[in-house]
Amino acid sequence: MAVYKLDGDQTKSISEEPEVAMDIQIVQVEEQVAIVIGCRLAITLDEHLEANFSRMREVMELTGIPSGETYGQRLVAWTQSLDDCPPITVVPKHQALTALALIHLGPRGVMLGMPARPSYIYGHLPHHGTCDGSDVFYRYEAYPTSIRIDRKANKITKRDTYAAPASEAPFTPTGLSAVGRFALPSLAPHCTRWELTPKNGTPVHYGASVPLYGQSGGGVEIMLPKPFDNAVPIPNPTILPIL
Repeated sequence: MAVYKLDGDQTKSISEEPEVAMDIQIVQVEEQVAIVIGCRLAITLDEHLEANFSRMREVMELTGIPSGETYGQRLVAWTQSLDDCPPITVVPKHQALTALALIHLGPRGVMLGMPARPSYIYGHLPHHGTCDGSDVFYRYEAYPTSIRIDRKANKITKRDTYAAPASEAPFTPTGLSAVGRFALPSLAPHCTRWELTPKNGTPVHYGASVPLYGQSGGGVEIMLPKPFDNAVPIPNPTILPIL
């Protein structure tokens, strides 16, 4: 596993691409599959993932349990200390979903062979609908500032942005519970929670989070396929604890 920070141009470029999970995108870095978190952090997945996990563990080392706000500040500072990412190539969404299905960030050891990926992941956003201007959704991100949310313009500026209905909030009280509940291939807690209220007529896709990437899943998630204006002013994010 190699961990890199994206430069400004890479962040701008990748932010225009669809997400494949909440705050997650997939690219290629030097012919290796890489997870991108928050449009700022790239983690390559290779045979050395476990041996090199200590690089990611630096920012997660705890002396006591810091607040989500303190953790967010540490994550930003740690990201800036990383090497610059080599050139990235965006993976088309259908290929990215296939790559994601083969990712396992859970315990390693003697395991049965990986089963073949089903042609259709049951429950992954199979339903479509339209917001009526009163629907409230929550989006969980790893970094304390968002690349996809423009509070000044009061809109979400990027397509294929993931979130979850307000009914999920009691089940995701911490940054790590959000990672597990929404089956995110992320080693970083998603402690920044944004409240979104899409304007009337905004299309929405929705479904259940199935177990993937070594995570339990089980939450309800939504995806907003087009940029949209918010029906009310976007409030300051809520900072969740890590644990």
